[in-house]
Amino acid sequence: MAACNLLDYAAEVEFLIQQGPRLTGSPAHNNLLDRIEGTLTSLGLEVKSDNYTLDYMTPVSTANAPSLIVGGKQVEIASVFPYSGYTGDLGVTGQLIHVPGPHPIWELATGNIAIVSITNPSIPYSAALGTWDPAKRWEGNMRNPLIPTDMIGQALPGAKKAGVKAVVFAWDESITTGNAQNQYLPFKFPYADIPAVFTSGAGSKDMMAAANSNSSATLTLRSEIIPNTPTRTIYAVVEGRNPEKSHDALLIVTHTDGTNVIEENGHIGVLQLAQDVATVSPERTHVFIFTTGHLRMPALTKSGKATTRWLVDHPEFWKGGVGQRRAIAGLVIEHLGAVEFQESLSTNSYSSTGKVQPEVLYATTKELAAITQQEWRGADPAFIRVSRPSNTSQFGEGAALSDKEIPNVSLVTGPLYLLAEWVGDEHDLIDLPALTRQVPNEMANRDEEILVDSGDDYDSHYVATDSEVTSMRSSIVDYVYENGRRYHAYHAGSYWGSNDEKAIDAMEICHHLYGLLLHGRLHLAPIKNPQRVLDVGTGTGSWATDFADLHPGATVIGTDLSPIQPSFVPSNVYFEIDDCCDEWVYKSPFDFIHVRGLYGCVADWGKFYQQALKSLHPGGYLEQAEMSVTPVSDDGSTAGTIYQIWGEKSLEAGDKFGKTLRIVDESKQRMIDAGFVNVSEHRYKLPIGPWPKDPHLKTLGRFFRIVMEESLEMWAMMLWTKILGWSRDEVEVIFAKMRDALNNPSIHAYLEISVVYGQKPKI
Repeated sequence: MAACNLLDYAAEVEFLIQQGPRLTGSPAHNNLLDRIEGTLTSLGLEVKSDNYTLDYMTPVSTANAPSLIVGGKQVEIASVFPYSGYTGDLGVTGQLIHVPGPHPIWELATGNIAIVSITNPSIPYSAALGTWDPAKRWEGNMRNPLIPTDMIGQALPGAKKAGVKAVVFAWDESITTGNAQNQYLPFKFPYADIPAVFTSGAGSKDMMAAANSNSSATLTLRSEIIPNTPTRTIYAVVEGRNPEKSHDALLIVTHTDGTNVIEENGHIGVLQLAQDVATVSPERTHVFIFTTGHLRMPALTKSGKATTRWLVDHPEFWKGGVGQRRAIAGLVIEHLGAVEFQESLSTNSYSSTGKVQPEVLYATTKELAAITQQEWRGADPAFIRVSRPSNTSQFGEGAALSDKEIPNVSLVTGPLYLLAEWVGDEHDLIDLPALTRQVPNEMANRDEEILVDSGDDYDSHYVATDSEVTSMRSSIVDYVYENGRRYHAYHAGSYWGSNDEKAIDAMEICHHLYGLLLHGRLHLAPIKNPQRVLDVGTGTGSWATDFADLHPGATVIGTDLSPIQPSFVPSNVYFEIDDCCDEWVYKSPFDFIHVRGLYGCVADWGKFYQQALKSLHPGGYLEQAEMSVTPVSDDGSTAGTIYQIWGEKSLEAGDKFGKTLRIVDESKQRMIDAGFVNVSEHRYKLPIGPWPKDPHLKTLGRFFRIVMEESLEMWAMMLWTKILGWSRDEVEVIFAKMRDALNNPSIHAYLEISVVYGQKPKI
């Protein structure tokens, strides 16, 4: 499920790091909301806002650092209790009174400063997290400061009521000083109007000793309350195209306020999905929701999560009543790419393990769990564990959906530092490749190594769908025969591929492959309401036909050298015999030009791109999908094999033919050189054979091996005989070796696919 970025994930991460903590209603939080809104708007989506106000407590800063002084000495404060309270510049002074927990009797410290010792308990993972697969149950214990701080947070208002001046919560030795530092905990409680802080390590020991000796202390916590501070939840809706299913809604949710680069970066995944869905016409309605208030829940809702408020405000998107959509499922994305940190209490050390944090990935139904287990790749593709919420516990915003009985899958991984305002380099917290795998747009990244399924038996028998394509009946039916393959007559010799039945079958399978690769998308370019569309090199016309079906208001023209398109097609699609290397003489410009598989077909790519640019409306898009010809591998298994010879000789033949086969690596720059703007490239790995461990890639490999086996002659016979001068017998030997390699389970080969799109400047 890895992503091939339309979004620049690294840039999104850098933006979060530069902004720092994005506390609810803060300027940094608003900056992120503005960025998200701008991205959604650029996708052509209408962004809607739910505007709220809160009493915003300004965070402590270096200039106004909190201070705890005992006996004239500064005691280090580990963290400040958010929205507890604040003092004036002189602080509050009082005798330190030890008030035992866990249920403090605050009256013991009336008129003074209470000090309460708290413990970070060790809790079995299995007590908090169940799993759908008993063999993958959570093992070991966890210590997370979120749990004990939530408990003491409930008690703090009692201290105010009892007349306590301030409270110091002293962590005992059950947490390291590194883990306790700058934790933004607890965050779920109303303003208490009593300043409270946490100490740890030596600071806690000093405070307890001072309390035992009846010492006094002064706590200074400078801040202020800014009433009516604005914040907002934003959302965008992509309407379903199927009248029978558009009343069904899918809710895709994250929250936007957070403390560091992990908490919260879920907007990256939701934006990627929004871009994916915005480029197609989904059958069902999709709602993309970016909630506020996660770190200030009492300002928005008396119970539940930040998403609870959105659900209360918008029953029209989920409740299923008269005139309302019915939410059939939800996806919640939080805390992407988290690096694991661990602490050692014996050495008081706290550091990264160098591994990804084990994922907390919920599915609320057995059916969703099965799908998730099959399809999810995640931070660690080698181990996928789907957790099962209990009747009383589900972490994260997914709990709000579950409360409304909306089935959901929810990623809510919880590293120890999740709520910490990080003082070090936040790059240490995030694993960008893991984040990329977790973003659910299911596109393979060219830089990511494909895991090999060592248990695959490489069955040589495959089930392929029979082609039902019929040839267009027209006056051009005179075909040229050469080396036993039939080639087109129009501009004979200008293209190296054949157009007989085997070739047609291969083209149809390739069309299916691209559909699998892009998960049903016909294109990636963010086009909206296209009226005129051109499909250059349409082949069997399947892409043009599918596009015309999805866009009945568009006129779609497919051009090719060969008349192999079907006769029965939608009324808004037309096929023409044409050579894209000739002058383009279209009378009206297009909104979208689609190109796929023209490698080895064009002598002058510069002219091609210029003609495409000229033939577009301002703001129109050109999209080109191309395939490499040299099989490669991540593990070196293709080195010295026939694949290497195949690639080298094929590239040589293309160069001698005068029509390069290298366009897969050149199209992006050539578009830029031609004057296209907003050029975006997406790279994919297309396995040859069912060797990948990933189920999606395995399926792609099975189909593509069929294509390779059936298409060797189509791809190479003309080039290797007429251009390289090989005899037919010599080429047949190469084909035999290639077929052996295709069925060799020890060779883990793939080809690269490039999808590039660019826009004609609007002015």
